[in-house]
Amino acid sequence: MKKLRPLSLRGIEQILDDSYFTKASFQITNAPDDEPFLVISFVPDDRFFFKAYSAESEKQKYLTYEAPGNHMSTGEEYEYSDFNKVEWAIRSWAKRIKEDYDQRASAKDEIEEFVEKLRKQFPEAPEGEFTDSEVENLKARLSDLENVVEQQAQKLKASEWEISQFKKEIEAIKGDLHRFPKPVWYKVAGNKILKAVGKFLTSGEGRQLIVEVIKRLLPPPS
Repeated sequence: MKKLRPLSLRGIEQILDDSYFTKASFQITNAPDDEPFLVISFVPDDRFFFKAYSAESEKQKYLTYEAPGNHMSTGEEYEYSDFNKVEWAIRSWAKRIKEDYDQRASAKDEIEEFVEKLRKQFPEAPEGEFTDSEVENLKARLSDLENVVEQQAQKLKASEWEISQFKKEIEAIKGDLHRFPKPVWYKVAGNKILKAVGKFLTSGEGRQLIVEVIKRLLPPPS
């Protein structure tokens, strides 16, 4: 049985309250007859949690599963020799949540800057309507983009809804080929494409792959 003393629970609450998020952002569950016997959930985002287990050994040890971990955002397993070290681990875990959000905000700024630079690569297209062969070529390039983004989305564990919305947008952009003349299509499609791919540009590898496909969509030099 791993029933925590009220004093220990208050100590954990104090650690969480000292964090950037305060204890109100966390839910603590102590299940004495179960494993994990301690679960701390970050209420605003269920990807973040801290679980403590009893380790089977001659000496009392504790195993934890912490998300985010020191290196893996999805979580890592650690071993501690006493409960005081588990408490220190809780403190570090709460700090990592803040670090993840700070890094995400920084990455968002970087992505917005990257997208703006990419937008400037869409120059004015020559006047006129698309020929049938040009339409088919651009549709093929858009399908290439769709495939690359879908692969990237799966790596980023994007939701089915996000992927389906992206595909829907690509189909609409294809349909616009029959509706708009070249200058209008490139201007509208460029903005739509960059907005649609924005959320899938978080990794450097993904950006490079997506950029290579987008470059093949750019209008030929006049």
